[in-house]
Amino acid sequence: MVEQQTARYLLNRALTDDAYGLSAAHPWFWEGARWHELLFCIAARTSGVEETALRALISELNDLELIQVESLAALPRSDGGIVDNEAPAFKFLADTMARYAVSPDHVRRTVTAFADAAITIDKAFDGRVQKYLRHYGERMLKELGQHFSFADLSEEEIVDAFTEWLQNCLTMPLSLRDADMRAFCEGRGTTVEALIEAADAANVNVAYLDDLVQAQASLYTVPLQTEKHPVQPEAGR
Repeated sequence: MVEQQTARYLLNRALTDDAYGLSAAHPWFWEGARWHELLFCIAARTSGVEETALRALISELNDLELIQVESLAALPRSDGGIVDNEAPAFKFLADTMARYAVSPDHVRRTVTAFADAAITIDKAFDGRVQKYLRHYGERMLKELGQHFSFADLSEEEIVDAFTEWLQNCLTMPLSLRDADMRAFCEGRGTTVEALIEAADAANVNVAYLDDLVQAQASLYTVPLQTEKHPVQPEAGR
């Protein structure tokens, strides 16, 4: 419990500080934006709305808290698997989409496709789109030996190099989990696993987390005190 609480504090501390503006180097530092981009790409094929207006629509739906994974996955269905257009949540979505001239037929098709995508992310990946991407990123790392052979690199060096490459080129939500991160977490009373779990809960890209941890390690060299220990008097006092 203390490990999880400490991890959440360290994550929030790092996000608050972000002394070097590191998020600018990570176009998908917030994983919720990836989910919205998937919905945009789906709606571009189902809604009949042009791109600029469609991005405004997705943004408005997010502001109204209508497109969270869990809420879309929970939309009731009618016969044939189409989302029930009598459900209150559907009506809220339809009302907003109508403001962008989305026809009723296009609304039903779009919302049903949103819900279909959300069900898979919700059930198979704990409602976190980054876990879907990480699943395949980790699979790529596991299969490196099937495709690449290096004469003078250790397995750890190969995995680290390809992890960083996937981070840099694809903003893949993978963490290096290197010795510096382990030392940072252990010195502050938590674990790498707890810190990554906290990042996932906050929808923070763990590639961005790696950079945040490096920045925090340089800013704060004193271990975090999670328990108070009374000062013992010296002998003779």
